[in-house]
Amino acid sequence: MPIQTAQGGVMNNPLPGGGAAVHAGAVAVINQLTYGHLWGAAGGLIPGHVHLDLQGYTGAGWMNLQVQVGGGHSTVATALVAPTVQSVATPGARRNAQQVEIVRKIKSALFDSLHDYENANPHNWDVTGTPSS
Repeated sequence: MPIQTAQGGVMNNPLPGGGAAVHAGAVAVINQLTYGHLWGAAGGLIPGHVHLDLQGYTGAGWMNLQVQVGGGHSTVATALVAPTVQSVATPGARRNAQQVEIVRKIKSALFDSLHDYENANPHNWDVTGTPSS
């Protein structure tokens, strides 16, 4: 099954409020995401006042990515990425295309989650399936 995104559960710890500055910061940090950012240790992947944070992995191996503002109750977007999405082919031309596909789908999930948050319906977005072969 190709990589897909779908609305998941209700977002934990959404930031109260928000506004234009938060939106602009969230869009900027999501757009900065690269494949290399995804494989760091838990913590800040893209630092700043609005930042992308790898919260870690669930017991089932799902990557928990969150766009946050400051600290505490600060989440404005969340993507949960299935382990099957995280695997790519052996080195070669197809591998690069798969990496681009993975990043594109994760960004899409984060933007969808941000949209839900801004419409007072904060949800995680799940990224499932496998990269195209």
